[in-house]
Amino acid sequence: MKNLSNMLVPLICATFMTTTAVAAELKVGYINLQQLVAQSSAGKKASELYAAKIKKYQEDLDKRTEKLKKLGEDIEKETKSLKQGEQPPRSLTEKSKDYGAQNRELQQLHTSYQNELKISDDEMTRDVLEKLSPVIAEYADKNGYDYILRSSDNLVFAHARHDLTEKIITEFNKKGAKEQ
Repeated sequence: MKNLSNMLVPLICATFMTTTAVAAELKVGYINLQQLVAQSSAGKKASELYAAKIKKYQEDLDKRTEKLKKLGEDIEKETKSLKQGEQPPRSLTEKSKDYGAQNRELQQLHTSYQNELKISDDEMTRDVLEKLSPVIAEYADKNGYDYILRSSDNLVFAHARHDLTEKIITEFNKKGAKEQ
């Protein structure tokens, strides 16, 4: 038994020392993905396209909303002109049905536009990340990083000196300028 403990203590110490040495060589950095997408040249271009799409959809919704509002005002005006107990004319009934149908269509279109914008945002973000990935990998290789993490991935704490976001943006924008 004493022999066993004499053998285990040096083995445990050697394991601990080896683990400590390996951990000391490990180089880890992190990036802020949202900042990368927002501030990189590719991210800015994607944001401009996205903003143009939002503007186009908003203009369409505004135009349809205004048209619906006018129809509602016409219906209200005709309804007020009816005498008490008077049956509404068929044209007023048709306008009311049309108003309901256009209102539902507008709500569906709004939902559809929101879904399209969400998909578009996801695609643009994915495209930017695909362009950034080789730059991140090259930066990691060139600077000896074992891991580069995304700060949004449950990173509890990381010192600011390990933040590589600005460096990656600079590298990416340099590469983009050379390619254009």
